[in-house]
Amino acid sequence: AAMPLWAHGALAVLSPLLASAAISSGSITVPAQSATIVAKFCIDADNGENKPVPWQLTFKHTQTTPSGTLYALLFDDEVESFPEISGVWDEASCEEKVKHAKWQGVVPVGAATSAEGWNVTAQVSLGTRPRWWFAAVAACGPQPVPLEYNFHFTNPQRGWQREFSHDRVGIFYVALVFLVLFLLCGLMQHTAYKLWRAEGYEVHQLIRTLTWSVWAAVLAELFGCLHYGIYAENGTGSVFLFATSRAWFLVSKSIYMLLLCLMAQGWCVSYTERPSDLEQVYAAQAIFWVICFCLEIWGEYATSNLATTVYVYDTVPGVVLITVDLFWFGYYFMSLRQSFKSETKPEKRRFYLFAGSMFGVWFVALPFAAFLATIFDPWVRFKAVYTVTDLCHFGFLASLIWALWPSNVSTFFSMEHTELVDMDDDDGL
Repeated sequence: AAMPLWAHGALAVLSPLLASAAISSGSITVPAQSATIVAKFCIDADNGENKPVPWQLTFKHTQTTPSGTLYALLFDDEVESFPEISGVWDEASCEEKVKHAKWQGVVPVGAATSAEGWNVTAQVSLGTRPRWWFAAVAACGPQPVPLEYNFHFTNPQRGWQREFSHDRVGIFYVALVFLVLFLLCGLMQHTAYKLWRAEGYEVHQLIRTLTWSVWAAVLAELFGCLHYGIYAENGTGSVFLFATSRAWFLVSKSIYMLLLCLMAQGWCVSYTERPSDLEQVYAAQAIFWVICFCLEIWGEYATSNLATTVYVYDTVPGVVLITVDLFWFGYYFMSLRQSFKSETKPEKRRFYLFAGSMFGVWFVALPFAAFLATIFDPWVRFKAVYTVTDLCHFGFLASLIWALWPSNVSTFFSMEHTELVDMDDDDGL
């Protein structure tokens, strides 16, 4: 099956502007009498054809004299292969690691030191379920071996998505669906803008800030679609596009979190004045953005994740991400509780009690998704967490857009007296 024509057209226009990386490639120095994991890939279950999958492996190194045997190794996630040896990886000898490999190839010195390097096709059998494979290089001689490698893994049963690991198959369509949903939010917010203007008012700061959050989410999904579309072409996508996508999504989250925290303090609900601690909240949100962005990029590209199927939220950086969200959840509810106690109007107290509590659920979307990840199989986790977090963000963005709709805003918020300025009186008009 071919990639859809419209997707090819979009990529043809944008690809020349973007940097892309090689497929599972790099340069390493393999320690003597040791082995190094350099790549992992999740392969589909057998569809009944029982055909082995060919994977292309290439090695180059500069040692012109033999110094022990250099191996290319492939392990899978069955008990007798990588799980068994990984528990004693640091203590196991080079030969023991080679013995546990499901596929092994001796890298010939002459071919590996040529200009083209040593190329080999590894035939991998499919199983009754999706299976993780781990690629390693073992130097069983007395000296470390510097080398360059290039591994090309594919899922041939997946047509135009053949370059995707099984855990990422279909993610392009998931990102595309959310791009459409966030675009709908953007169109709703644009319509609200026009309605406010039609009524003769400037658009309130709260509504403008919400608009930034909506369009940041749109940009995040747009860059995500481009990244995964290019991934389907070259097997790695674009680090620039992926980082840009995650950066914009975190911008959207940070702005939305800022709005919720300010509303929990009573801004535009109990009072209309500018919050006194706004600068401190801005600074805390900026720190939150930097921490989360660095951890997101680490989670996608860190080489330390290659030797395990443990999900990022089961690691120390992942726990930090969840802890940050829970910290803001606590801050939000403490502010909400204080505003509820200070408010005397029954309708405002009901807002804090019911609407405020409902919006607070947004803060636990990531911890909830991380919990779900512990239930799902490793090859389902990424798409499950992606879907849950994006769906939650979309739902709460749409809810706040509805609450701030011109015909609804007076029911929930207090903005009209000091923040909304009649345009007919502005600048003498």
